Amino acid sequence: PYEEQIAAIDKGVGGGYLVTMMGGAQGHHPGRVAEFDNGMRLVGEFPSEPPAEGFNPHGISVRPEANLMVTSDFICPSSTLAATPGDLSLRGSVRVWDFKGRRIVKTVDIPGAGGPIDVRLIPKDSQVRAYTAGMAADKLYLIDTKNGTATAVFDFATIAKGGWPQLIRLTDDGKRLFITLNLAGKVAMLDTSNPAAPK
Repeated sequence: PYEEQIAAIDKGVGGGYLVTMMGGAQGHHPGRVAEFDNGMRLVGEFPSEPPAEGFNPHGISVRPEANLMVTSDFICPSSTLAATPGDLSLRGSVRVWDFKGRRIVKTVDIPGAGGPIDVRLIPKDSQVRAYTAGMAADKLYLIDTKNGTATAVFDFATIAKGGWPQLIRLTDDGKRLFITLNLAGKVAMLDTSNPAAPK
């Protein structure tokens, strides 16, 4: 399995962590989110019955106080062995989870996004929204976890067209977002004081 992103969790008994796995033993979907305790023992793999298609989680973000977790589906790992780049099976969805129940409650489809590698819940946001970026679309999307929608709120082509926006970090107050533009060799910092209109 592909162990990609890790999120620390606090269960009140010494902690633990979650690991996204984009694929299974055959190298394709469905992937899983694995939970380990603080002794590195496997607690379980979730969800118990994963979505039938396109479940290749890579990015992960957790807000335990809101009973919320999000993951982003990036790519079918076995497609990276394709002969041509056009054969890559890039995904385009964010999954909204019941954190305590470790189950998916919503799928947010983002047509044309092409590979949302990361997803981040906005710290302290009363509307429990998140950000993800579409590599192929050159866009930053604001995810409404309550209504299950995604809205493009920033165009990275204004910085570097085709730059492949990928890894996201937010400051603790949620007012600054940092994102790598991997093909462009840049890191962008956005003012996210108004989450719906970053600049």
